[in-house]
Amino acid sequence: MKRNDTVFSTKIETEIANHVLKLSKFFHDLTSAELRKIAFQYGKMSVMKHNFNRNREEAGKDWCAIIS
Repeated sequence: MKRNDTVFSTKIETEIANHVLKLSKFFHDLTSAELRKIAFQYGKMSVMKHNFNRNREEAGKDWCAIIS
């Protein structure tokens, strides 16, 4: 996935980042698998088209690599 083929808008990516930061302050750092599951939930809640894995209910490793 190329950067210009992003799934989420900048606003949604910022929301995800803020959510992850809040979780890390209260609990622990998230694994990439947990982050990908959170991204899937955001994709599921939004009306945005995404190609995340619906069986595993998580975003792909390529999505995670793009944002890290």
